[in-house]
Amino acid sequence: MLNGAMKVYMQKFSTYILRSTFLLAVFLIAYMVEKRDFSQANYNEILHFGLYYIFPVLFFSFIFIGISFIKKPIQTVTLVYMGAIIFAIYAAEIYLQYTTIDYKSNITRAAQEHKYSYDERNMEEVLSDLSRNTKAYPFFTVRQEYKDLLPLGNIPDVLTVHCNELGQYMKFVTDRHGFNNPNAIWNEESVDIVALGDSYTQGSCMPENNGFVNMIRNEYSSIINLAIGGNNPQANLAAMIEYALPKRPKYILWFHYAGNDLSGMTSHKGHQMYNKYIYEDFLQNLIQRENEVEGEMLKFYEENKHRILNVTKKSIYEKIILKQVLKLHYLRAKLGQSRNLDDVFDFSLFHDIMKKAKETAKAANSKLIFVNIPALGQAFITDSDPNYRKTYDTIHALGIEWLDISPAIISLEDPSGLYAFRDRGGHFSYKGNRLVADVMLEKVLSKSSLIHHTRAVEVE
Repeated sequence: MLNGAMKVYMQKFSTYILRSTFLLAVFLIAYMVEKRDFSQANYNEILHFGLYYIFPVLFFSFIFIGISFIKKPIQTVTLVYMGAIIFAIYAAEIYLQYTTIDYKSNITRAAQEHKYSYDERNMEEVLSDLSRNTKAYPFFTVRQEYKDLLPLGNIPDVLTVHCNELGQYMKFVTDRHGFNNPNAIWNEESVDIVALGDSYTQGSCMPENNGFVNMIRNEYSSIINLAIGGNNPQANLAAMIEYALPKRPKYILWFHYAGNDLSGMTSHKGHQMYNKYIYEDFLQNLIQRENEVEGEMLKFYEENKHRILNVTKKSIYEKIILKQVLKLHYLRAKLGQSRNLDDVFDFSLFHDIMKKAKETAKAANSKLIFVNIPALGQAFITDSDPNYRKTYDTIHALGIEWLDISPAIISLEDPSGLYAFRDRGGHFSYKGNRLVADVMLEKVLSKSSLIHHTRAVEVE
């Protein structure tokens, strides 16, 4: 009798679950539509959304509803299979996230591939060993508000240790303003090229400090790199106003990393000092305050040393982000379907920043070129990525020259080899840096009026 009641209960439960998938599908579709701006969507974007999002949701929903009207044993079997499939999907997502954030394994593989020995020391150990001969500091930035001063670089004139992705730590001596340049370049009254950007442009995690700007420097020594890891468009604009404008370069290369520059911009939209650079005629005159910048950076480091060195480390399991797991972030990225659509980016703010950048370049009598650097998956989806289109439309409407690295990436037989951890991410490998340098040398600098020379700027 109990078994019979339980059987009837399970049959009703199966029918209820299968038919409720339609309601779930409606909510899911409504959520996806709300997250997207279709006001100016092109045909490819709408087609992609329907084919890869709407159609699968409705297809499986109708199948489950149809099964709910079939014989009851089939319903139960379907629920078991459905549960198994869902379990497998989320198990795959957790595995992909685990392998992506398992940095030690990723570095081990990268070191083997790129023929570097693996330096397994942590940052504290590296700094301690280096400081026996000269004082060394870790890479860090200052982002919070300061009443009188907001540094835009690293500690000036020190040996700086950055990240390790290919087996060896990146080490470089900062210039007098805290950037990755030979100090003597600042003795020049004017320069030919200024590069703006984030960690990709700074050359982060590249052993022997061999990022693409330094590769360009081997051909054109009159170049200043103002990129800093973690920079967003606001920080690029601030560095442009503070350091590029006084040097009146012939070219200002604005390198935009599509992977996180827009999210970084949106998260800092309320930053009061950044907003002054955008909406006011504002200048901290940092180029004349190098001693103050150095003092502020050293003070910040001493007060935040524990956090900067990450002494309290999380286990790899603590680093797994539940929100990303629920949204199948890494699985969608693996399938080429992740477009940063979980965030709502402020393209009005982006327009204001780039408009001010254009005005600043004009005041310096410089040619501003916007260079789009995609994450690996983004290079293949430009036709259906609304954020790519909105970025391009903003730059095009302002009359700023646009150059995209995506075509060069997808033309390769092994595009994942451009990144340190391949399809698991990371910064550029040597091949990636070489690719960007070659594109810039071919598409921009070889056609310019700059004097081509290989004279290296000597370090003071």
